Amino acid sequence: MIFIRDIGGQHRCCARQYIRSNNGREFIAAALKRWLGVCEVGTLFIEPEFPWENAYSETFISRLRDKLLNREVFDNLKEMQVLAGDYREHYSHHRPHGALSYLTPPEFAAREAEQLESVQRLSS
Repeated sequence: MIFIRDIGGQHRCCARQYIRSNNGREFIAAALKRWLGVCEVGTLFIEPEFPWENAYSETFISRLRDKLLNREVFDNLKEMQVLAGDYREHYSHHRPHGALSYLTPPEFAAREAEQLESVQRLSS
């Protein structure tokens, strides 16, 4: 997921030509389309009822909606940024990932480093 920001009126654009997403409200908003236009980034929407076209994003967006967006009423932009940052930190660093044998990313990295070290010792 690419987090796009407009900090202090300064556009920080990603280097992508397109952002692929579902047709959820948060991705078809007119303000987002205008901002992406300024950044010269197009949108590619997956077809309704075909979530497998972008399974990783669909999974992330579903979890983001369930765990953050549907549970919070944001009083202002700063509050939303702080809570989204906290969620991103948890999702990326502290949550067990099925693709990593249900380990957190730091646990998985430590296990992989340990296994690599063992292989290197055996091959020496």
